[in-house]
Amino acid sequence: MENNIYCCYWFLMRLRESLRQEHVFPSSYNEYTFKSVFKYMRTRGVYGRTLQSFFWMTSNSYIVSDFEEKFCRLTPDAREVLANIGHAKWARTYFSNIRWNVVNIDIP
Repeated sequence: MENNIYCCYWFLMRLRESLRQEHVFPSSYNEYTFKSVFKYMRTRGVYGRTLQSFFWMTSNSYIVSDFEEKFCRLTPDAREVLANIGHAKWARTYFSNIRWNVVNIDIP
């Protein structure tokens, strides 16, 4: 039993040391899920059914011109919140890597 506790302690200490570094996985990429960005927008006071559908269409655009057209249809508050997040973190058009074969984990 003591050996198991020591192994867990050793592992957790190494994990803690790793997480203190700024870039644990420097070559990895990430983006936010539609659901998490929309939740964040709600915490900033930006919400509504029509906004949800416009945001969904905007985030799933493939072409920059299509994205810009749909982005302009959002409310000014929504555009401000989304611009502060950064388009590369939530918009398919600006995502810097290949999107297929990407696993999303949405933890509440």
